[in-house]
Formats: sequence, C-alpha cells, structure tokens
Amino acid sequence: MVEALGIADYFVIISARNPRHAQAIAQELDYEMKHRGRLRLHAAGFGQENRWVLLDFGDVVVHVFV
Repeated sequence: MVEALGIADYFVIISARNPRHAQAIAQELDYEMKHRGRLRLHAAGFGQENRWVLLDFGDVVVHVFV
C-alpha cells in the first residue's frame, strides 16, 4: 500500500506550447480560481518567461510545463 504524502490532494500537470502559452494558462487559471474563491497560496515561475509555472492552491497544485 502506498501512503499519501499529505502535500496536496490533487496534482494537475498541463503542457504548453511555449513559455508565453504557459504564462497565459497560469494567468487564466489563477484568475478563475480567484473568481471561485480559491486564492493562490504560492507560485513559482509566474510572470516570467520560464519553461514552467507552479501554482499552489493548497489542496491542489498545478504544474504548467513547456
């Protein structure tokens, strides 16, 4: 039996075509989650031309990769 790590209930992995696409996906996801009352707790690579973005909403962690 595999035990849960307790870091998050869900990990969402998204592929983007390029860094700009990854940023657009992350911005829209952040906006929609905020609109639904789910505020982002932490972020990495957000607002930069990185090849990945991480958004942490507590029980949901989202990775957007190029």
